[in-house]
Amino acid sequence: MHTAHLRGHDPAEHIAKLTSLNPDRIRIPDTDDGRRLRTSLRALRPAQNPHPQP
Repeated sequence: MHTAHLRGHDPAEHIAKLTSLNPDRIRIPDTDDGRRLRTSLRALRPAQNPHPQP
């Protein structure tokens, strides 16, 4: 998953697309695997502008 994230969005690659989505808005089953997937996707997302402009 990390490699797909580094390569960027490629419409032909579903994992790359998945890493570009907001993990809190994706329908992921509430299972152990689903929770691990959501946690991994959150770790790959860039910070939400930690230094906002004044």
